[in-house]
Amino acid sequence: EGASMFSWVESDASEWATLRISELLHNLTIASNQNGEYIRVKDYPHVGGDATVISRRGRQFSAYDLEIEVQWYGKVNLDSVLEKTSGKLRLSSLTEESAPP
Repeated sequence: EGASMFSWVESDASEWATLRISELLHNLTIASNQNGEYIRVKDYPHVGGDATVISRRGRQFSAYDLEIEVQWYGKVNLDSVLEKTSGKLRLSSLTEESAPP
């Protein structure tokens, strides 16, 4: 009984995490409004890094260090004209410590 209370098990969740984040961000509309402005993720983003699920004392915790790079495109209103725009967003060293509460 006592030994199981202090067990520590780590499971690699890197493949699941990178695929899931890529699926969630694929073609995601980040912002849009009634004026026709929008920002949308282009294709599938690049997601890499490590993710681990830790089971300890009957509780589960996650630990991750991920890098996400997305190409985006959209239209923005500049001087009452909708203009096409695009760019790249890169999040490096995204960790559980940097996540919002």
